[in-house]
Amino acid sequence: GFVRESTFRDHASAAAQVLPLYKGVFLSCDDNSMRLWDEAGERSKVIFPKNKRALVSALAYAAQLDVVITAEADLTLKLFTNQLQLLETFHSEEKIVSMGFVKTLHVLITAGDDGAKIWDLTKLRRRTFAVGGYE
Repeated sequence: GFVRESTFRDHASAAAQVLPLYKGVFLSCDDNSMRLWDEAGERSKVIFPKNKRALVSALAYAAQLDVVITAEADLTLKLFTNQLQLLETFHSEEKIVSMGFVKTLHVLITAGDDGAKIWDLTKLRRRTFAVGGYE
C-alpha cells in the first residue's frame, strides 16, 4: 500500500493544484499563493495580490525550457523560472482549465471553453527573458 513520507502545510487554503517539477521538487497552488517545495520544505513562493484570488486554473512544466507555466483566471498564461520569478505573460481568449507540455514538439496544449489550442514554444528556447516580479 501507500506510505506517506512527508506533509507540507503552509498553504492558507486547500491546495487545488500540484505539479512535480524535477527530482524531489514540486509546485503547489491554492487561492492565495503558489509554492515551490523540496524534501526540506518550502523553497520559494509567490503570494497573489488580494484582488486576484483563485488565480491558477492549470499548471504545466516545460523541462527543456526549465519554465513553469500557469493558466490563470484573468485569461493569462504566465511563464516563471523554476524559482518562481515571472518571465513573461501571454493573453488567452478563453479560460484554460487544463494544459500539458509536449516535449518532443515544444508545444503547449491547452483546453478550455473553446476546445483545445496548441501554443508553439520553440522560439522561447532562444529568447532572453527579463526577470521581473508578479504583476
